[in-house]
Amino acid sequence: TPAQVVSDSGDILAQNPMAKALHGDASARPEAEHNIVWRYFTDPAARELFPAEDREHAARVAPADLRAAAARHPDDARLAGLVRRLRARSEEFSTLWDTHEVAVRRAGTKRFCHPVVGLLELDCEVLLSPEHDQRLVVHTARPGSESYELIPQGGDDFVDSAGTGPARFLRDATGKVSGLEFADVKLERTPGQ
Repeated sequence: TPAQVVSDSGDILAQNPMAKALHGDASARPEAEHNIVWRYFTDPAARELFPAEDREHAARVAPADLRAAAARHPDDARLAGLVRRLRARSEEFSTLWDTHEVAVRRAGTKRFCHPVVGLLELDCEVLLSPEHDQRLVVHTARPGSESYELIPQGGDDFVDSAGTGPARFLRDATGKVSGLEFADVKLERTPGQ
């Protein structure tokens, strides 16, 4: 199950090996490129992960999600700096930012163009930390689907980007991922998600 912990501003904080295989290893890139919004709007290769017909939607969602984080943290200089750098570097981001769209991603279906296995269609679930400043993003393939056959199953070992893991997935009675627990941090599904 590909899973990663992402800050509300888009910084990848931790990835399991499956997430690294799907998205690329954030820890292998310079720190500025750990941010998924920055990469999407400044690195053309980052867009190649998505089918061409899905890229417009992905581009719209990222600034809207970032705007929601900016609304929650109006005095966050680091977040304001990220927006400022993105606006200066990407005309597309700047135009989308100016639409003032606000959205918080919770769940949905995403398609990925993996360079080895090809097109994957995965359910995406987002679990929020109690402060809503970190998210556990989990991608799962529906059993019986073509994507399910392409992704190795099992392997819930999770290592954060600093290499200080592992952590473990928390699962509900049905086996569905309900959170992630590190030695000092616990991310769980909040009621109503």
